[in-house]
Amino acid sequence: MAVEQPTTSNDGDTTEETRMYWDDVLYKPMAATIRGSYYGVITQDELDEELFNIAKRAINTFKFPRVKLDYKVFYAVRDDDDEDMLNEVEADNEDAVPHGYFVNKITDKEIEVLLAWMKVYWIERFLSNSDDFENTYTDSTIKTFSRANLVQQNLSRYNQFLAQAHEIETRYSRVNAIGAASIGDINTDQE
Repeated sequence: MAVEQPTTSNDGDTTEETRMYWDDVLYKPMAATIRGSYYGVITQDELDEELFNIAKRAINTFKFPRVKLDYKVFYAVRDDDDEDMLNEVEADNEDAVPHGYFVNKITDKEIEVLLAWMKVYWIERFLSNSDDFENTYTDSTIKTFSRANLVQQNLSRYNQFLAQAHEIETRYSRVNAIGAASIGDINTDQE
């Protein structure tokens, strides 16, 4: 992914070349695992905004990462000619969509945990859909699709994703940064 007009600083922030943009490390793998007609009708900006909010929740949920998950938020609009190109703009721009990047270099191990939590929060959206609680037909002789069955299936998937996220995070925390067994490693500032 490319971003025009990057903000650079001398406060230890990563350089433009080494930044780990959420679009690359979180959104693309997440989008590869979610499917459905909904994603065929929303715009890329709407998907970016949805994934941005899910990613923030996943980062906040991750307990005891070995790498600081500090991030910076910037606002951008997609280039008209190249959809993969983002043009950084001011936050008050009406078309601006929030995007993020990690300040520190994270590994595939942290990304795996974050993606697992993103899946949990992604399916949570379906469980809180108010349409699932509406009674579409009042005539008991009409045979239709069962929303109750769908809610039950989504709840079952949610519980599976939640258990999987806990398992992945537990597996992550069982070894330290050098791969040795870890019992209660606590992150310390190494400055």
